[in-house]
Amino acid sequence: ISFKICRMSDTKPISFCLRSSSVKFWKTELDVVDDLRLKTIMRMLKTPHFNAKMNSLKEVSKLIDESMSNASNKYKRPIQPPQLVAWLIDNKVLSIALEGNLHQTQYCERLKAVMDFLGDKLELEELTTIWKLQDGQHQVVIDNIHMLIAAVSVRFTQDQLSHLFQLIKASWTTESNRAREKLLVLVGKLGKDDRVGKISGQILELLWDLAHLDTLPTEIVEQALRSHSTVLVDSFNIKEQVRRQYLMLCIEDIKRGTWVVPAFKQLLKILRALGRSSYQKPDRAIIPEIHKQTDLLKLTVGSLQRCHAVACQLVKAPYSLSTVKVDGRYTHDECVA
Repeated sequence: ISFKICRMSDTKPISFCLRSSSVKFWKTELDVVDDLRLKTIMRMLKTPHFNAKMNSLKEVSKLIDESMSNASNKYKRPIQPPQLVAWLIDNKVLSIALEGNLHQTQYCERLKAVMDFLGDKLELEELTTIWKLQDGQHQVVIDNIHMLIAAVSVRFTQDQLSHLFQLIKASWTTESNRAREKLLVLVGKLGKDDRVGKISGQILELLWDLAHLDTLPTEIVEQALRSHSTVLVDSFNIKEQVRRQYLMLCIEDIKRGTWVVPAFKQLLKILRALGRSSYQKPDRAIIPEIHKQTDLLKLTVGSLQRCHAVACQLVKAPYSLSTVKVDGRYTHDECVA
């Protein structure tokens, strides 16, 4: 069969008729028909033509749907999930499908269904291969790969998540600041979507440590903080003591007079989130408790006074007080805003 010249839609009714007839009249031949169907899908997937590859992924998605919805239906007798997983892994279907077209959103949506079905069966080697596909690629491809990984990560085992974490850390050391921003967005999404608390604690710690690095430009620090607050505030599984921990860390930074502006920003985000109308009454009770322990008003006023005093010492003509950088990163105006 030449998949370049034939219509892909022709293979679907033929396959359907063969299988339906086999289920009803030639049950002993059903495995042969299924084998033919799988071989046809593989041939379509291995062609360089986009339409053929798209249709092959549609057929794989159909196999997955049949397998999951009719697994116990003795009349339809679909390929069982364990058999389908084995076929996908043995024939490296995902690796072949990932060889191109990753700039196409609709193609990646089809790939997501395959990856989601494999879930915790996805091998670490294949996960590494997927991660490395973004090297030297256009930003659209990188975004789509991150989307695929984030979507399937909710089904990862602890080993898979730890491996992914190591891949992210390794990339951080070699990537540009632009790429690091994208990594921070991905890390934040992983933490937010971590509904069972597998890695949210590790992600919060990583983002906090990254935001404190003196060598990072301000925009990367701000992105790390945004991702951190997304996980800390919006994630379902973050407990009260974790939010309390980061509230106190912000306060400690302010008291030391180091990392003051980011600490205030982060403190304000957490307090606002906890102050919103919520069913989580224990979370809301943190605010008056923290204020009682630390006297937030006095802490804020004292920090403003120190900031102004430092700026007055540093300012020299022809610079104005408003533009002098109090801590080497933030100006006087930014500190008091």
